[in-house]
Amino acid sequence: MAEITEVKSPEHLTAAEAEKQADLLLAESKQKEALEYFLYALDLYKQKDEKKNAANILFKIGNLYNSFKDTENALSNLMEGLNIVTSLNDLREIYRFNLRIGNFYQTIYQFANSYEYFNEALKNATQLNDIYLIQECHYSLGNCLNWMERLEEAFIELKKAHSLSKDNDSIVKRILGSTAILLYKMKDYHKALTYFEEALELNRKTDNDVSFRTSILKSMGYVYFMVDNLEAALKTLEEALSLAEKLQQPTVSAVIHEHYSTIYELTGDYKKALEHLKKNKFFEGVLVNENIKIKTRELQKKFDIAESQKEKEIFRLKNVDLANANEEISRQKIELEEKNRSITDSIFYAGRLQKAILPPENLLNKYFAEAFILFQPKDIVSGDFYWFSGKNEHFVLAAVDCTGHGVPGALMSMMGNNFLSSIVETEGKTNPAEILQQMNKRTKTSLQNKEASVTANDGMDLALCTIDFKNSILYYAGAYRPLVYIRNGQLNEIKAGKHSIGGISEFDTTFTLHQLNIQKGDTFYIYSDGYADQFGGNNNRKYMAGKLKEFLVEISARPMNEQQQLLAENHYKWRGANEQVDDLLVIGFRL
Repeated sequence: MAEITEVKSPEHLTAAEAEKQADLLLAESKQKEALEYFLYALDLYKQKDEKKNAANILFKIGNLYNSFKDTENALSNLMEGLNIVTSLNDLREIYRFNLRIGNFYQTIYQFANSYEYFNEALKNATQLNDIYLIQECHYSLGNCLNWMERLEEAFIELKKAHSLSKDNDSIVKRILGSTAILLYKMKDYHKALTYFEEALELNRKTDNDVSFRTSILKSMGYVYFMVDNLEAALKTLEEALSLAEKLQQPTVSAVIHEHYSTIYELTGDYKKALEHLKKNKFFEGVLVNENIKIKTRELQKKFDIAESQKEKEIFRLKNVDLANANEEISRQKIELEEKNRSITDSIFYAGRLQKAILPPENLLNKYFAEAFILFQPKDIVSGDFYWFSGKNEHFVLAAVDCTGHGVPGALMSMMGNNFLSSIVETEGKTNPAEILQQMNKRTKTSLQNKEASVTANDGMDLALCTIDFKNSILYYAGAYRPLVYIRNGQLNEIKAGKHSIGGISEFDTTFTLHQLNIQKGDTFYIYSDGYADQFGGNNNRKYMAGKLKEFLVEISARPMNEQQQLLAENHYKWRGANEQVDDLLVIGFRL
């Protein structure tokens, strides 16, 4: 292969020669030098009005800038290339650019834009009647929808991709792997394992891509643990870690150590959990580093407590029967592991039950021109929940934030859901202030206990709206959760009352009723505090309610489904490597 020193400077070359030299430099991983030659070739192609060649160079330049993390130049070159091939009506090249731009947006977490360009690529592929291109588009759409947490839709797209053709082993194994990961997120662990195994078998029969095998084994090991096959989980992760280290993939190794650490922590082996956490040496900046330190301190504390308890138990057993001490400890350890698994299984089941009582989101489409619900629980079960019901010409809608998250919050949410159903659907009440007053009384009665601390903090904050469609009036009452609406580009806020449902409120607390005449184009939002309370950003601070309102104004003119994705992407980017601090709920609607 020719070295750069053997070639004359760009100005002595033709466009084709400069492009060829750039390709050679890329093969030698000399990206910056390659860019110089690509830019020179592009200029010559433009001077000669060789549009197709110019578009091809723009495609390569866009990819190069992307490798430099220069998103602005990467996108501008790809867009310029797309405009050129569109003017030439070169359908196959239009497809290529649309697919690449979709992938580009996905790498920078702009999933709504990514979804749009993947759909355009699918239209191009359909016009070309090329089954392999169509298959690639459905695969890309499936992955994008997975990122967007639209899991059922993602599964449909991946299923379409898998059904189209089995000839191209390279994409089929990727489809199988993506489907397996999606099924894992959907908690269908046994089916996920079947897809993982099919992907591995196809990989073995074809090119035996070691990197692909490593990626599959990394995820597969944790799924084995979720189906209580600890032996298979550890064996699979061991093979994945060995391959990742041979391939020198520190990011993959870090994830595997994290899986190990989580598994050992959940099984009560804090010593090994600590060992693997400390082996996770791949840090992407200060935030990740700090989170690892915090997690290490937490595990160290658990380990110290466990060791202390073990020493006390050993001492006790020595005085009873030294010969049976180790056997007794092992028995107790097995019992503890079984209890942990039983508790985890119960929580997963509770999560399915909780999800089942939530009203179907498509009911919103019957009442509103546009609406969305962004709902992301922090744990398996959630303290946030949404509730709505149609009553005659009225529609009652609530965003509820219960005390805490996880299991305690979920128990409170089940109670709140039952109260709303009884008050609105059985008793027929639609006045938000009256509904909140009734909820407050029933919550306080239900939580009544001799210990004052039970009622001191436990309760719910919520925003509740009733829409009178006949008269175009919205009624609102709130308990610490406001109603925000945007009219003609300006943000308006109706503040909530300073009383929670339950908690320290009085038994006969009254709530203020607000009435608002709805105008065409008004966009309404109600939400819990989880979005604003998320830590992240450059200074690892809370996002804050004011920043959320500014972002809502910024996106309010967009279609509601796009707003949902933009909110999700914005939260994901702000959070970065931080753990999600609370349940997340945002509801938007317009008539």
